[in-house]
Amino acid sequence: MFTLLTGSTLAQAIPVLISPVLTRIYRLNDFGLYALFTSIVLVTSCLSTCRYEQAILLPKDEAEAIPLLIITSGISVLAGFAILGIVVVFNNSLTSLLKLAEISNWLYIFPFSVFLNGLGLGVLYWATRKKYFKQITYGRISQSVTTAAVNLLLGFAGIGGGLIIGFIAGQGMLAGILAVQILNKDRVVFKAITRDSVKRQMLRYINFPKFSVFSAFIESAASQMHILLFSVYFGSTIVGYLALTQRVIRMPMTLVANSVAEVFKQRAGYYFAHQGNCKDFFVKTSKMLFMVSVLPFVIIIPAAPPLFAFLFGAEWRIAGEYAQLLGIMFFLQFTVSPVSSMFVIAEKQKYDLFIQMGLFTATAIALSSGYYMFNSGKVAITLFAVVYSSKYVIEFLMAYDFSKEKTVQSL
Repeated sequence: MFTLLTGSTLAQAIPVLISPVLTRIYRLNDFGLYALFTSIVLVTSCLSTCRYEQAILLPKDEAEAIPLLIITSGISVLAGFAILGIVVVFNNSLTSLLKLAEISNWLYIFPFSVFLNGLGLGVLYWATRKKYFKQITYGRISQSVTTAAVNLLLGFAGIGGGLIIGFIAGQGMLAGILAVQILNKDRVVFKAITRDSVKRQMLRYINFPKFSVFSAFIESAASQMHILLFSVYFGSTIVGYLALTQRVIRMPMTLVANSVAEVFKQRAGYYFAHQGNCKDFFVKTSKMLFMVSVLPFVIIIPAAPPLFAFLFGAEWRIAGEYAQLLGIMFFLQFTVSPVSSMFVIAEKQKYDLFIQMGLFTATAIALSSGYYMFNSGKVAITLFAVVYSSKYVIEFLMAYDFSKEKTVQSL
């Protein structure tokens, strides 16, 4: 876990360190366009794998797990082409809906980004299963370096879309590095793949697309809804401020949390399968996450507005004010998200679906209320933070309860 945590910290230090440069070579609207593009990718990416990548960790034998990697990769290819077809047909309608003319041409690129995301998830889960933590760390760092280099080069060249191009280049780098490592190290395992084994595993883990896809789509839509609705309600300027907030605070925190989650899913899944519960490891991981995060949040969040203005320029002070409003939500996200994979380990996807449906509804009401009742971006952000903070508390309590179960109950 230490290797992944250290590597992820280093990987995210790079984009954070270059952010003061990026805010001076890219326009505020460029950040808004980047945030909108990545939000669309994140909302639709769960469709690119049907969530089969999460099942890769569960089989005891590698011969039963490797077909799931093939299933994940194949679905990613099909999803990319399907989404491209939709974009070609409905580009004008989608552009009008988002109320941002600059997004039109970039919509043709986003199916490729969705495909890379799906491929990356598949190889990442396989690498986690095989405990290739050093390779994962190297991939994360390479992804970060590639993204930063492209951002800087295209930014100095005056290409506003450099943020998006860098994002896609980083996706490709991570997926490519891990895929090459897996093909070199696990070539023998691939020989066990047959048409029957692929079909059998697809049916065995049908609960993942049956329950988790809709749940993941609802969760992604809820988490990105503030970006999408702010673009519609308030325009790309306020989205640009939110983009910097996420880049400096949420993205580093999320990647570190995701790296911890990768280790937690592997070890907690083992304990749950062989011992009947993983309560002790759940508590240990939760305490570690709390101790790591509490001090930085206590120090940074109160000082966010002047700190943002000093580091990124006076016009970015508003982004620091948004960071303050979202501070508690960010803290809870960091401490809860990694251990929330208990819903998958205990095969309780149905309960997760109910939570995400409630979250989606509550988030939509909160943001719409902020616009229609108060016509205030800050009020909308505050309401969004309250809804999400409540969700994390509920999710943590349920995940802890699942970690104590003595048997795995199928849905």
